[in-house]
Formats: sequence, structure tokens, C-alpha cells
Amino acid sequence: MDILFTGRLSQMTNELCEQLLVNHKLTAAAEDVPQERLNKKITPFRISPNDDDFEKIFNSYNYDTVIFISQPVFAGKPYFDEFRDLERCLKICDKHDVNRFLYICTDYSFKNKNDDETDLSVLFNSCNELCDFYRQRKSISVVTMRIPCLYAKGESSSLIGASVNSAKTFGAVSFDGAKKQTVGFLSQEDLGELLLRIVESWPQKLLSFSVPASNTMTFEELGALLHNLFATCRLSYSNVLTASPAIEIKDSVPKKEFDWIPIRDLNEDIVDIVKSDDNAYNGEKPTVFSRIKDFLAEHSFIIKLAEVIIGFILMEFLSRVTSNTAQFRYIDFRLLYVVILGTAHGLNIGLISAALACVSLAAASIMSATNWSATIYDINTW
Repeated sequence: MDILFTGRLSQMTNELCEQLLVNHKLTAAAEDVPQERLNKKITPFRISPNDDDFEKIFNSYNYDTVIFISQPVFAGKPYFDEFRDLERCLKICDKHDVNRFLYICTDYSFKNKNDDETDLSVLFNSCNELCDFYRQRKSISVVTMRIPCLYAKGESSSLIGASVNSAKTFGAVSFDGAKKQTVGFLSQEDLGELLLRIVESWPQKLLSFSVPASNTMTFEELGALLHNLFATCRLSYSNVLTASPAIEIKDSVPKKEFDWIPIRDLNEDIVDIVKSDDNAYNGEKPTVFSRIKDFLAEHSFIIKLAEVIIGFILMEFLSRVTSNTAQFRYIDFRLLYVVILGTAHGLNIGLISAALACVSLAAASIMSATNWSATIYDINTW
């Protein structure tokens, strides 16, 4: 079975995917995909769901299930384009007959000091309503799974990962929440086991459900846990509740439907998280080749430009070598050059290659004619 992970994947690690990789083929496509630390069996694409080339992935793979992971909360700046990315994914799934879509989002309701919903809370509510629309109006089985804060070894994008990284680097941690605010945590390893059971036993009639946390604690208790490992670490908290405190989820759906309960314990795992880092967890340091590969993946236009230039040189070489050969008289290498690049990279690159082909043809015509004006005014050369 082919499965696509997309959305906000900066916190994704092998712990989430190890069990799925046993019997399924995985692809991870997002602009923040951490491809340097993912298993080599996972095919990564550093591309946003809203990019024009994102749909081409669906032309290359026959996906059975798409898993869209929402942004981590309490860690980093909010990503307000999530609705746009989710809508694009759902449209593409509907177009390519991908009938199983899992939206993994937060179970938190964010409010300000006046008890009004914040922009982030409105964003998550809008995403849920969008899923409801596609569930009711389109032929897609959209399941919404609400989860606590994820954590894993070797990442620094989640609440736990960012806090540990801040304690290591700066000797201080600033929590985006009040001391008494309750937060739930779930291991990516536990979530990976649940995802495997969901994928292999898809709940057609299930619309949405919540996943229970393996650990529930206040920000003050989390700070004390980190202070035990970083004795000199300075801790600070927000003065207001940024999310509703009802985080300890009691939903029994995962146990009844999938015979699943969380097993990992953050109090035991925190030591291993502190000892790990991105490179150590992957088991190898990034090589020069991998760094160049990552750079080119982030700047795909460089590769496209190189293909345009190399293709132009090859086109010129073949056109001149075969110009006096009867066997190749009816093969137009310039047209072939334009068709290949235009098909592979779209309209913009196609127009650039067409312009270069026109320049090549004009230059060849002028060089072969005794009078350059004959090339311009002869309708056969147009």
C-alpha cells in the first residue's frame, strides 16, 4: 500500500514510520520534511502542498491513503497557511480518486485573556469544517484524529523537542502557557502503532475521534522535569492560558475500534530525548554529498536551469552533427528539446526552452543563407 505523509512534518521521525514501513511504501512531501533523519526507505519531497508541482507526485504514485499532519502547538510560530495546504490536498485527492484521508490535528482550543478564540483556534476550526465538507459532499472518507502534543528522540520542533533544545543551547526555556495549564503528551512510536492499525483496518463509518495522552502534566510540572536534568536552566511561563485546560482526553475509540492504548512514558523517555540530537539519532553525520543534495532539493530551479542549458548544448550538437545525414532529415531535435522540457517542468520552463530553440533555429538559418534578410522575409523559415 502506498501512503503519503504531508502537512507540517518538521517533527516527524523514524519512530512514527518504522511499523508502517514493514508492509507499506511511504512518501513524505512537505516544505519542512526532515529528509536527513528519515529512513532511506521513505521517499522524501521537499515541496509545499500548495506548490504547482505537488500534484505531479500523485501522477507518479497510486496512493491508497493520505495522512495530513497539522502543525505542532506550543512550539515555534503558528503556520496560518495550513488551511490552504489542507484544501489543496483534499482537492487533489478528490481529483485522483484517493478515497482515504486522515487529518491529524490538535485537540486544543486556543483563547486569549478575554476568553475569545484566537486566530490559531479559528484556523483549526476552519480546517475541521473543511474536512466535514469533503466528507459530506465528496466521495472521500475523511477521518479527523485529534492528538495531544507529540514527542520523539532526535527532533526539536515539538514542545518537548524545542524545550530540550532550548535548555541545551541557551540554558533557558520559555513556555507558551501558564504554570497551571495542563498539557498532554504522546510518543510518536505509540502513534505509529495506531496509524498502522488505522491504515490496515480503515474505519469507514468513523468521522472523528480523540487519542488519549500517555502523560498529562502542567507546564510547571514539565518545567520541574526539565530542571531535574538541567539544574541551572532558567524557566519562564506565560501569564495567561493560551489553550483550554481540558487536555486529558478520555476518548475510548482507539481502544474499542483498534485495540490500542499508549504505552510509552515521557518520564522515562525524557532522558533518552536529552541525550539524542538530530544527527546522532539518524546514526550518521551528514556528508558533503547529502548537504549538496539537500541544497538542490530546496532550490529546484538550479536543477531545472542546468537541464535547460545541458539540453540546449545537446540539441545544438545533434542538430549540427545530423544536418547532412539523410536518416535524421525528418527529426527536429529543437522541437524534441522543447517538448521534453515543457512536459517535465511545465509551462515556464517550456517557454524558456522554446525561446532558446527559436534563437538556435534563427542563428542556423542566418549562417546557412547568403543574405540574412532572406531568413527573415522567407515565410518558409517562420
